[in-house]
Amino acid sequence: MDLVEAVREQLATASPDVLRSLVETFANALMSAEADALCGAPYGES
Repeated sequence: MDLVEAVREQLATASPDVLRSLVETFANALMSAEADALCGAPYGES
């Protein structure tokens, strides 16, 4: 079993709260990276 299959299997049997948390974390990371790129400075920097 490769990594993709293992993750797919875990997500298929996970509770909705786990999936919601994963999506929330991923979305926050994407938004933070986009804001950092637009501002030219990482979070907390001016």
